[in-house]
Amino acid sequence: MWVALLAQTVASVMVRTLPAIAPLMTAEGTIVILLAGGGMLARFGPVRTLQIGALVLALATVIGADGSVWALGVAALLIGIG
Repeated sequence: MWVALLAQTVASVMVRTLPAIAPLMTAEGTIVILLAGGGMLARFGPVRTLQIGALVLALATVIGADGSVWALGVAALLIGIG
């Protein structure tokens, strides 16, 4: 029973934490995204670039489902890239 409570608590915290820190994260990551994104848009086009981003996010979700610390770190990095 405590495992379900813990999972719900973590989910609730995550849902409320990310919107609060997203502006800070966006300010730091915008330059990196602009550097990489321009070349991808020129080469693949906007639709294919969105599809690649969705694929990277799906991969991050699968990796993060492992639940280990390293997997969550890799998933977080891939989410940022995606």
